[in-house]
Amino acid sequence: MTAQIAHSRRGGTRLLDTAEGVLVGLRRCGLDETFVDIIMTAKRHNVAPMSLAAALVAIAENDVTDGFDPDVVSAAKNAWGPLLSSGTCRRAPQSTSRNRSPS
Repeated sequence: MTAQIAHSRRGGTRLLDTAEGVLVGLRRCGLDETFVDIIMTAKRHNVAPMSLAAALVAIAENDVTDGFDPDVVSAAKNAWGPLLSSGTCRRAPQSTSRNRSPS
């Protein structure tokens, strides 16, 4: 196996893991259920599961989806759009003074 193929497989696995994590957070269910959800949604919409996972992650990150197949983006929005639109990005508050010692 070449290094490029190995890197591609790790990237694909990481992408699928990330998509599963998005759904776990949104749906409050287990990893096995989210994996099946991604696979069945891909099958139902006749799109590749990895492409669907990539679109899901991009949509969850509020990233641009122009480079994706419109059918894949549509499938992701159809399946998980209401869950994704109800979420908000929450970041931990940042202190304005990093060097302040506790009082």
